[in-house]
Amino acid sequence: MRSKAPLALMEQAVMVLVFALAAALCLRVFVWCDRTSDRGIARDRAVIEAQNAAEIMKNEGSGGKDMESVLDSVAEKLGASDAAEGQEPCVLILYDKDWNVAGERNAAYGLWAEPAESGEAGLAIAHICVRELGDAEALFELNVAWQTEVGA
Repeated sequence: MRSKAPLALMEQAVMVLVFALAAALCLRVFVWCDRTSDRGIARDRAVIEAQNAAEIMKNEGSGGKDMESVLDSVAEKLGASDAAEGQEPCVLILYDKDWNVAGERNAAYGLWAEPAESGEAGLAIAHICVRELGDAEALFELNVAWQTEVGA
């Protein structure tokens, strides 16, 4: 009579292999879910920061300020280090991974605000874009418009 021990060992080895494959698949799903959740949290915060900038622009712009003054007000009120130098009027606000205003060294996200062409007299438009630094895809972007006085 032959021993059934090798058959039992093979059965256990197959079961361990199946459970190991299932665990690896579950781990990949958990990592993917974590990344998706982090991306959603960042997108939610990007919407809030862009909305804050848009509200400041509309408030300052409706007071009769020119675009450069409006962008300076956004930079001042949101705590930007300074406007992007060497370009048209533009505001760059850098945030760390916890969405606190940060310097270049520990920045993870950036908010850009720049004038956009309206094509209409009496209408000012600015484009706001929030993205993760190093990522080409924007987390959130919007255009904000307000009425200005038409020069005589």
